[in-house]
Order: sequence, then C-alpha cells, then structure tokens
Amino acid sequence: MKYLLITFSLSLIAPVISAADQNLPAPVSGYFSAIAQNDRKALSDLYTEKAKILEVNRTISGKKAILRWADNEVFGGKYTILRIIAANDTQAELIVEFIPKGAASGFRANYKFQLTSKQINYMNLQYAD
Repeated sequence: MKYLLITFSLSLIAPVISAADQNLPAPVSGYFSAIAQNDRKALSDLYTEKAKILEVNRTISGKKAILRWADNEVFGGKYTILRIIAANDTQAELIVEFIPKGAASGFRANYKFQLTSKQINYMNLQYAD
C-alpha cells in the first residue's frame, strides 16, 4: 500500500488590498495613487488649503507644508493597505504598511482621513500594533 504524505504550514498573512480595487473615497484612493506615481500635483489637489496632518506627535499644517513633508518623507516609499476599518464619503480608517524610500523594511500604521468637499481636510497617522 502506498501512502501520500501531504504537509503544509499555516501562516498568518495579511491580505494586500489595492486602493484602486476598493470602495475607498476618491481622495483616499487618490492619495495612495499619487504617492505610487510620484505625482506631486495630484497629491496637492487632494488637500484643502488649510489641511492638517497629525503624524504621531507632529502637526503639519497647510498644503505647502504637507507637500514638503511628502517630498521629504513619503514620495519614493511603498504603501500596502492591509485592512480597511471604515470608509465613507466623510472619513476613512485604514491599517497600512509603509516602507520608506531606501529602507529594507517598514512599519504598520493606522491612517485616519477626514474628508470635506471631496478633499482631504485632516489625517491622523499613528503607529499600529
């Protein structure tokens, strides 16, 4: 009698979610697309003039400051959306992985977006467990 031994291992792998494939509000999916395409103009168009970002404990205020932040810290990096917690016309909350430009590995973060008039008015970016 012949036996076939099948072995396998289970690992916890978070699904990768493409921003384009989800029902994310247009400004949120636009944020990830602009970063992926290194499109500074597209990113600028997504924010209100008085938009704010709270990144851990640092506040970045106004579109010009946000673009400087993106130029210095975000463009060239790679995002992976791991989970969508909530998304509608006025807000979205996601768990993402971000690998900065030139880094071998990245970190997980909780991204909360507040939207107004089809633009991003506020983002709260915090490390995730």
